[in-house]
Amino acid sequence: MSNLTALFNPRSIAIVGISENPQKIGSVLYANIKAAEFAGEIALINPKHQTLYGESVYSSIKFVPFEIELVCIAIPAEYIEPVIDECIEKHVNSIVIVSAGFSDYDEKGAQLEERIIEKTKKAGIRVLGPNCLGLIVPPSKLNASFAASNAYDGNIGFLSQSGAMCTALLDMSLSKNLGFSHFVSFGNKPDISELDLLQEWIKDDQVQVIGGYLEEVTDGQELVKLAQKTTKPIILFKPGMSDEAKSAISSHTGALAGSSQVITTAFEQSGIIQVHETQSLFNYLMTFSWVHPPEGNNVAIITNAGGPGIIATDDIIHNGLKLAKLSEETQQAIAETLPPTAGTHNPIDVIGDAQAQQFEGPLKILIHDEQVNAIILIVSPQLVTQIEETAKLIVNTVSITKKPIIPVFLGGKHVEHGKEILNEHHIPAFSTVHEAVSCLAQLYHFRSFQMNKHKYLTNQLPKRSLNPSIVLKPSNDFGAIEEIKTMQLLEEFAFDTPAQILTDDYEEAKEFLAKHMSVVIKPTTKDLIHKTEEKTVFIDVQSSKDLELHFKEIQEILHKHTTSPKPTVLVQEYIPDAEEFFIGAKRDGTEQVYELDAPGFGHLLTFGKGGIYTEVYKDIVFALAPTTQEYIEKKLKETNVWEILNGARGLQPKAVNKVIETILSIQTLLLNYPEIESLDLNPLLVTENRAIAVDMKIFIK
Repeated sequence: MSNLTALFNPRSIAIVGISENPQKIGSVLYANIKAAEFAGEIALINPKHQTLYGESVYSSIKFVPFEIELVCIAIPAEYIEPVIDECIEKHVNSIVIVSAGFSDYDEKGAQLEERIIEKTKKAGIRVLGPNCLGLIVPPSKLNASFAASNAYDGNIGFLSQSGAMCTALLDMSLSKNLGFSHFVSFGNKPDISELDLLQEWIKDDQVQVIGGYLEEVTDGQELVKLAQKTTKPIILFKPGMSDEAKSAISSHTGALAGSSQVITTAFEQSGIIQVHETQSLFNYLMTFSWVHPPEGNNVAIITNAGGPGIIATDDIIHNGLKLAKLSEETQQAIAETLPPTAGTHNPIDVIGDAQAQQFEGPLKILIHDEQVNAIILIVSPQLVTQIEETAKLIVNTVSITKKPIIPVFLGGKHVEHGKEILNEHHIPAFSTVHEAVSCLAQLYHFRSFQMNKHKYLTNQLPKRSLNPSIVLKPSNDFGAIEEIKTMQLLEEFAFDTPAQILTDDYEEAKEFLAKHMSVVIKPTTKDLIHKTEEKTVFIDVQSSKDLELHFKEIQEILHKHTTSPKPTVLVQEYIPDAEEFFIGAKRDGTEQVYELDAPGFGHLLTFGKGGIYTEVYKDIVFALAPTTQEYIEKKLKETNVWEILNGARGLQPKAVNKVIETILSIQTLLLNYPEIESLDLNPLLVTENRAIAVDMKIFIK
């Protein structure tokens, strides 16, 4: 079922829905297949005609006198199921259904789609669509789509859930001479999904870059695994990131870790390059298709205008690159090629009246300078600027180096032909400095990720022998489990916890205070989720008088919430001089998310500054489980609380290693109990030698 050869490189095609009207989709499919110079046999299917467009027409697929590998269907949805039955009888290999009216339309259509896919899967037939544009495979001279144009041959495999996104990107590619190995619209994707296409393209040497537009992810865990194991760049536009419909009333994690954060974290952690608009998607595809990644992040700028050089400098720093430091020898060599008024520091200003030869000297010197990993070359159109000659100079220089040279031709009409020359030679030419630097930065960051990913990636799901007596069930409307179950889990997974008791008896609490000198008292999670807001958390209680006062106060408040005549109170030893840390988690998908073919990305870990103002500070980072100790430490270094934990402003350093161990223990807990929908550990109190889990809430769903 994973072999898509017959779809991408068929030896024969049938078109169901050919019409005497050349504007109908079936006729457009035929015209595009012919125009692409498809070399195989073509069968036209329409029971109302015997000939069309000078070709024989068959009333049914059954009567075609040769084997059919690919069937393209463009008839109304209600007439398609009998055609599918004929395809099964004919033993075709693959089907493209461009027709809409299935799960994209209504429940009846969804049921029809389900029946069709059930039949084709049983017969071993792969189905692209329904509700799709079709596909274009330039190396196979195949254009089985109703797009307005064919695609150029190239090294990009592009997939899209939207036909409109396909046609827009295809039209953009024609003006830039950008080519594709595969260009696939897969619509509703009940059978062939992004995962099938990624699996094929990762193995295919013709595909060097993978791009896509995804409205929904079929299986987040599998997508991450595929991205992690390939060295090919995957560039995805995933819209629908808004969290407006999400509510987070029961936990800090819910408020901090929305669906958009899950996608962003999963993509970042697996090396997928995420874009948020069409132009960036196109720019990144073009850049990765045509440009070698830089070996480092030191960038030199050559410009004939000072302002754009300053803009480029800002963008370079903002994008995590560095302005290359040019040696005195390099600057002297550059000075010898330029007028005395030119600037030889980086950015190198060849001045406004520079002609092509004034760009040539610095460019030739910098491509041999080991301190320079990439070059941004900015051309602003003055009256004397030689646009075409400068473009040709860049073409000639690119041909003798693998060092990235990224041209920026500012302006419009006067620079257009220069950009055309560059694009003809597969050199990306940008109209803005920001686009150029952003693309160069993505090249560098992707290469850096590939060199370091072995430290950050794991597909291993840690397992341990579970305690069969621990059955997690919600104890209130929020789905929180009881404190006693939380305590059992904390013990099972060897968390460091404070001494504590659950009691409804003040005298027992008083005995506990006598042993520990100072305590914290608060309600249980099952009785009251938001303890601080209800002013029911009392810290550093040292006297029996204060203990009795607050103990009874909590019980009275809980009595109003629960009607219990004698509610249970949680009493813990007080931990002084500790930094408050936060660890949370939220599951994307159901509790079956870690099983094969289950939708969702799994648990998103959240960690950073803790305490009652966690949501205010938002000094928080994210990681998708399962991850490694190295990746957790890498993300922790992005927080401000990291500096505090490591002894900022002369403070005694805290037990950072214990914090990391606790995050890993949370991860193991979640992977062993995937029924946990979300979790808050707030605070984790971090001292010089301990990380103490003080208040953990666990929610089941």
